[in-house]
Amino acid sequence: MRKITVLSLVFVLAVFSVSCVTRGATLYYTSDRNGQLDIYSTVIGSDEEINVTDTPALDEYDPVVSPDGKWLAFRVGDDTKSSIDVLNLSNNNRFTVTYNINDKGDSKYSMPVWSPDSTKIAFLKETEEEGGKAYTVVVEGGSPPAKLSDVSATQLNDWSPSGDSVLFSSYVKDEEEEDFDEFYDDEFYDDEDLLEGDSSVSEIEWEYDESGNLIGVRSSGVALEDEEDQGFQFEGFDEELFDEELFEDINSDYVGIYSRNPEGVNQRQMTCGEDRDAKWSPDSTKLAFISERDGNPEIYVMERDSLDALCENSGGNPKQIYRLTDTEEDESDIVWSPDGQRILFVSERDGNKEIYVMDYTGSNETRLTFNQKDDYDPIWGTDGTSVIFVSELDGDSDIFIMDTEGQSQQRVTNNDAIDESPTWR
Repeated sequence: MRKITVLSLVFVLAVFSVSCVTRGATLYYTSDRNGQLDIYSTVIGSDEEINVTDTPALDEYDPVVSPDGKWLAFRVGDDTKSSIDVLNLSNNNRFTVTYNINDKGDSKYSMPVWSPDSTKIAFLKETEEEGGKAYTVVVEGGSPPAKLSDVSATQLNDWSPSGDSVLFSSYVKDEEEEDFDEFYDDEFYDDEDLLEGDSSVSEIEWEYDESGNLIGVRSSGVALEDEEDQGFQFEGFDEELFDEELFEDINSDYVGIYSRNPEGVNQRQMTCGEDRDAKWSPDSTKLAFISERDGNPEIYVMERDSLDALCENSGGNPKQIYRLTDTEEDESDIVWSPDGQRILFVSERDGNKEIYVMDYTGSNETRLTFNQKDDYDPIWGTDGTSVIFVSELDGDSDIFIMDTEGQSQQRVTNNDAIDESPTWR
């Protein structure tokens, strides 16, 4: 009886801990419950959910609250063209900080990241002519966005808490490889010379050098061309099947993570591999990121002044990059704890997406969620004692809260719609 009493007390205290930390905090998230994407808010501990955007015929999504809690930045539009709008949370005044989506044709603005003083936003701008580039804009300045760098960018990652570094990544996107695979298949089958004897491609393999740069494509398959249908294997790189311009587009010399001083001219290439999702530690001294340099997406950490061994200028630097995870499946969704001692992340090592936590050194790895459905997109509570995350427990995505041990899980939203992209105020 005494043992049961103690366990009951622990459970009550755990529930009390989550409730006390989060009660009264406001959560913003994306939902399609009204047939389009809108941004909703709810006060943790209440049942009220408010549509804070609700613009007819426009999707509004990916909210990000400013560090001072005054502003909410979010995307407006679709995958072909979009803008970034800002909402003043105290008076509901709303305005666009990028060029209006109706004025710039195919321009797509995404991935807004706030400066630590909440006066500026960094973001990614993508056009057919220029590709992706990193930009910054003053929220209340009225001036147009300013290009941060001429280096092609695939992601806008983070703004350091110290204020002196904006991170962006340049890498080969999965869809670009898929486009090339499709092109390669089409070109092969359309070539009459190669089609003699019912030639066919059974596999296309991408080849990378030791630095993670894309260097070629290898095809393999079987061609039947004699009366007895005896097959022979062919393997190798065929120039006739190779679109040199497309290859150059996705095989940039600039692949890696970059740090740029938003107020000056200093720019540094911090890594030189297939790296992305870079996040500064709260003290701006370390960088965590996802890399495929060892075959599949894993988590790495480096000191701010480290040099990547994959970069040409890395010789002699004793501070290197450290791999924190080592699995055969993908890791993603890395988030530093407010004190910089732990990292939340998502891993697919158990067959589906689950949430884990570990020390920033890679030790004390602990699984927090356990089910057969995907759990992802975790964020820390502001004081580091609770975790908000998205779960597909019921087949659609809802938002949940739990403590940092994975216990005391409670629903924040509960409906048949998609609720995702949570952010705190």
